[in-house]
Amino acid sequence: MPNTIVSAIELMGEGTRELHWHVMQGRSYQRKFRVLTNGQFMGPAMVINQFGTLYGDLYTPSYNAAEADPFAYVQSLDVEPDGEDGIGWIITVGYGWYDPNNAGGGPAQNPLLMPIDVSWDFRDHETVLDVDQSGNAVLNTAGDPYDPPIVIDDPRLVLTVVRNEATFNVGWALTYRNAVNSDPFAGFPPLCCKVLNISSKNQWHQDQGWYSQTNYQFEFISPQVDYDSQYGFRKRIISQGYRAISVVTGKPYHVTFKGVPVNSPVLLDKNGYLLTSSQQPYFQTFQAYPELPFEAFGFDQNALMGQRTGRGA
Repeated sequence: MPNTIVSAIELMGEGTRELHWHVMQGRSYQRKFRVLTNGQFMGPAMVINQFGTLYGDLYTPSYNAAEADPFAYVQSLDVEPDGEDGIGWIITVGYGWYDPNNAGGGPAQNPLLMPIDVSWDFRDHETVLDVDQSGNAVLNTAGDPYDPPIVIDDPRLVLTVVRNEATFNVGWALTYRNAVNSDPFAGFPPLCCKVLNISSKNQWHQDQGWYSQTNYQFEFISPQVDYDSQYGFRKRIISQGYRAISVVTGKPYHVTFKGVPVNSPVLLDKNGYLLTSSQQPYFQTFQAYPELPFEAFGFDQNALMGQRTGRGA
């Protein structure tokens, strides 16, 4: 005859059923059960597996539906011998505050099924002020760029996502190194988010074995507009130089002033011609980084924005 549990009775006496309520730790409960088996060779591992209560189960005593607490979950299971015959056991089940950071891991708290960890922060950054808040080019009263240029603080918003993964894909991390989003990501339009870093370290879980805890960092800039064209992390610079395109020959020549070659850059229009006094400075935009779809990361966009929907989300 296979080893099996023949009876399981919840104990109702003193010291068996308890509630502890703490303002910082929520409600915790304790229940105790007396279990009888049909043989001495059924140990605590077999007993708890057949008993059927698992990590993450709700506090829902069968004897009274009104006793249930939808915000308390199994956090501990203890099995102790009851008597000298080897067939009796006392199982103590502890329930505690629901921790959403571990939600989704299932009865075994599988790290690969746990939700992503999300945090936001700012990091220091400086940038050249080539356009003011109104979109006007920053030039001196003679219409020339400042040399040296004006530098201002431009703190960058940083998103950090930690996710448990079966393995770390080095090739994929190299592909997305310095990549900029070609699609909407975390509430930002395309071109406004760049990968700062992708790092990983090995972790061990008793039931799942080795896995990779991968850390993703992204940097954001506010959407900016240049002649109704969004450029984001694309590099934007005033068109200027020592040479210009001749309107007569169509070839470049060294610009002179009163017959003397200029020794500082002059402004150019979009065709490379000398800029006239009635024209606005022309800015060129260059794709400096690979632009790739960030949808490939597979993050829950609601979770990135702090809009989790409940357990496991």
